Amino acid sequence: MKLHARIDIYTIVCIMLPPHYGGGCIYLGVATWSKKQRGTVFARCKSKMDRLTEMEAFATVLDQGGFTNAAKKMGISKSAVSKRVSALEARLGARLLNRTTRRVSTTEIGATYYRRICRVLNDLDEADTAASTSANADQSNISERSAFLEL
Repeated sequence: MKLHARIDIYTIVCIMLPPHYGGGCIYLGVATWSKKQRGTVFARCKSKMDRLTEMEAFATVLDQGGFTNAAKKMGISKSAVSKRVSALEARLGARLLNRTTRRVSTTEIGATYYRRICRVLNDLDEADTAASTSANADQSNISERSAFLEL
């Protein structure tokens, strides 16, 4: 799942998590903002996207049983996964994982956090699936309509 932020001279569009998931919604259409103002808004959007990638990395580490398997699953390096989880722990101010050279386990706080973010990540996956299913249905309806018009 990827979230995108688009920024250019005329428009800023930012897709973020809804407020009930701890994010914020910003809908902006701006024609004349200074470069500094555009950069500030983009940084806010980027921080929300970073938050989501941190949560996804943490959940994947637990799902896959370690950083190496999580890195393979996510298609990134092991150190990138570790940095994302460390950034999440720093942002929350809580240790989520107990790390040894042989295994990774959750702390009590980490287990609680994992259960809650799994709901968020599952909801986002369901939203993606619903949107892509609707888009595919619309495409097939367009094809059927075009075929009908050709007759």
